[in-house]
Amino acid sequence: MPRGYSNGKPVANRRLPIPDNVRLDWDEPTPIDEAKTTHGKRRWVCRAGTGGGNAPCGKVWFARLVNRLSMGSGCIHCKRAKQRTPIPESVRATWADDRESESVAYRDTSAKWRCPSCAKVFKSAICTQIRSAYVGCTVCKFKGVRPQLRKRQPTEAMLLEWGEEFPIEQAFFRRTAYRWFCRARVAPCGKSWFTQIDNRFKGDGCPHCARKPKVAKKPTGVQRRMAKCQEAIRQVALLGSMKAAAAVVGVHVGTLSNWGKRGYMPKTIGGCKSRYAQMLNALSKPQQGG
Repeated sequence: MPRGYSNGKPVANRRLPIPDNVRLDWDEPTPIDEAKTTHGKRRWVCRAGTGGGNAPCGKVWFARLVNRLSMGSGCIHCKRAKQRTPIPESVRATWADDRESESVAYRDTSAKWRCPSCAKVFKSAICTQIRSAYVGCTVCKFKGVRPQLRKRQPTEAMLLEWGEEFPIEQAFFRRTAYRWFCRARVAPCGKSWFTQIDNRFKGDGCPHCARKPKVAKKPTGVQRRMAKCQEAIRQVALLGSMKAAAAVVGVHVGTLSNWGKRGYMPKTIGGCKSRYAQMLNALSKPQQGG
C-alpha cells in the first residue's frame, strides 16, 4: 500500500490528495474526507466513467475505499463492458432474449437462444455459444450418430446385455452411461452396471465378474507367534528340554523364557507337559463326542 494510506485513519490525514473521480463516485452519507479506509466495502455510483471518452453507466457497485485510493479501481460494470466479447453474426441470428444482446453480452451471463433447426428456445451461456461451432440446441446437436461410431455395429454380447427400454442404436447419439445386465458370460452373475457404449466397444464388460477373487490374508505377527508357542510347548513336552525345543522351533532359548514371563507359554518343563496334555484332551473331546 502506498505511503499515507494506512488502514484505520481518516482520509483527511493522508498526504496524497483524493482524486476527483473518487469524490464524484462516492455515495455514502459520511463525507469521504471523514471516512476511514477500513476493510469494509463502500457504496459507489458510476458518475465519472472509466476515462478514454467512455460515458458513465450510472450503476451501483460496492468496493473498499482503500482499493480505490491505492489501486485505482473503478466501476466494475464499465470494466466488464470493455472485456465484452463481440458476438458473431451467426450467433446473433439465434438471439431470442428479451434484452438487447449488446447490454448483456458478458462472459458470465446466460441468455435465451432460438435453435435454427427446430425453432425451440433454449438457455445457454453467451461464452458457450460464441466459442462453440454449433449454435443449435443440444437435442438437435445429438440427433445424428457421433462420427467415431458411424462405422461400428453392436456385438451379440452387447445386444444381449443391453438393459434400456429403447433400442441400442439410440445410444450412438450421446455420450451417456447406459444400463447393462450381465448375461453374455459363461457363468453370468445377472447384476447390472452403468457405462458408456464407447467403453463397451473398448472391451469393457461386467465389473462385478471382473473383480479379482479375494486372496486369503496372511497371518499376522501375533498369530505366527502363538503358533510357534504351541509348537514350542509340544516340543518341550516331548523332548523334555527347553534348549532342544528352541532349536526345533527355530528360536533362541531366551525367547522361550521371555514367552514364559509374558504368559504365552508355561515357564517350566512340567508346566509345558501339563499344557500339552490339556491340548490333547481338547482335541480328543470332539472325536469322542462324534
